[in-house]
Amino acid sequence: MTSLSLVLAMLLNQTSVADVVKVVDEAFRGSPTEVAVLGTAHLAELGDRFTPGRLEPLIQRLERWRPAVITVEAVTGRDCDEAKARPDRFRKGPAQWCEVAFKARNLLAVDQYGAEKRIDEALQQRSDLSPAHRRELAALFLAAGERGSALVQWLRLPAAERRSDTVLDPDLVAALEQYRTSPNEIYSLGSVLAARLGLDRLMPIDDSTGGRHVSKLGQGYVERLMAIWKNPANSRAAAERERKTEHFFRSGDVLEYYRWLNAPGTLEAQMRADFAAAAADVSTDRTGRLYLAYWEARNLNMVANIRVAFGDRPGARVLSIVGNSHKPYFERYLATQSDLRIVDVTSLLR
Repeated sequence: MTSLSLVLAMLLNQTSVADVVKVVDEAFRGSPTEVAVLGTAHLAELGDRFTPGRLEPLIQRLERWRPAVITVEAVTGRDCDEAKARPDRFRKGPAQWCEVAFKARNLLAVDQYGAEKRIDEALQQRSDLSPAHRRELAALFLAAGERGSALVQWLRLPAAERRSDTVLDPDLVAALEQYRTSPNEIYSLGSVLAARLGLDRLMPIDDSTGGRHVSKLGQGYVERLMAIWKNPANSRAAAERERKTEHFFRSGDVLEYYRWLNAPGTLEAQMRADFAAAAADVSTDRTGRLYLAYWEARNLNMVANIRVAFGDRPGARVLSIVGNSHKPYFERYLATQSDLRIVDVTSLLR
């Protein structure tokens, strides 16, 4: 179809410009990339009763699907550099979440981009990594701020080889051991699964740049946002979440719990409690709209990072592990991609 005929067809059929992209979808050939978005609770918030071993049935089901790429809700050392240079853009200072990265960089005499370069070279050149090379990669991933990937390398080592050496000092070993036992979905789920599948890394896809316009608004903005969240839908959602979490601890059925976390009804209740309430805010300070702009920008950036993560693996299976309030936005934005099929993650958990 020529450009002129396409324009005429648009005018006659009331086709929007966005609909023109459908010609790419129609032309696509081959097996699409399969993406499953696993919405999760932030496991550290479940308290002392949660232990990583409770995830074993979930890990086994996901291992059976065999994703080739795993993305996680994590930032990299690039954010550490920005937080150090521009703390006004971040609510949490870099010392709280970047101390290990800075220590590893000093030990290895690399900066963020030097660590990334050495990681890429190591993974491209070595097909069978020795224990010494895996310890070096673990240190490099720590320097790059990719703690989940560092743990993948650590877990792929035989237990006797999980020790310090000239590139991985005792402090870094202690950090890796702390991650290994931490109740955190990045480590307890993402890193463990990647190591079992023989993958070399996780792909961190979180992005903080979308929040720059709200990070400087101070405590007043936070208090106004908290007021928006004090709504009946949020109270109902919180009560249901508490009930389901308690049932999970009593029954031990982690697959049932994760099916509930990813169910449309659960996610809709969360949307009404949080983002729909923000969208309905008509206050003169526009708190709700400012928050919604941050949230949508963050999710757009994260989905773009997912697209980059499998850009060199067309047709692969991709598992994205993320807090479940992100899941509806992820699937909404992923659905606009041409080389992609969204997999119903609950079908993998039956």
